[in-house]
Formats: sequence, structure tokens, C-alpha cells
Amino acid sequence: MSTLAKRNGRPATCPGRPATGRVTDAADGAHGRGRTVPVEMTRPTLVGLYIFALVCTVVCVDIVFFRDQPAEQLIANIVIVVVFLTIYMGFLR
Repeated sequence: MSTLAKRNGRPATCPGRPATGRVTDAADGAHGRGRTVPVEMTRPTLVGLYIFALVCTVVCVDIVFFRDQPAEQLIANIVIVVVFLTIYMGFLR
């Protein structure tokens, strides 16, 4: 059993990947003293960040530009969501 399996208490799913979520460079030795390469972001993480950016944009535009104008605020929110949806469907999907 590998040291990762002993440390986590479950079988190692990928040899060479420490518990930190980073992949060690095998050419630099097996003890993890070499450089580390970040693991790619997964699709749910990217979608979550995209939705977070959408919410932040809507809230900031509402507060900065349309504080006391509910009709214009609604129209701006719809436009922002449509723009984000168009970008998502065109480039990120």
C-alpha cells in the first residue's frame, strides 16, 4: 500500500499525486522535493466561478447604477444574464 493510501485511509487513485491536490514532477524524485504542477480545474469549478462572476456583476451594477430605479434594474439584470448566457453557450460549452 502506498504512503498516500496510508495517509488518507483509502486507496490511492493516482500514483504520484500527493494529498495536496498537486502533481509532483517524476523526474525530480519520488520524495516530492521537486517542483509541483497545479492540477487542472474541473468543469464544475469553472461553472461555479462563472456563476459567481455573474452574481457579482449583477449586484455591482445594481448598486452602482440603478439603486432607486427598479424597472431599469430589472432590464439591466435581464440583459446581463442574457450576455453571460450567450458567452457560456458560445465559448464555454
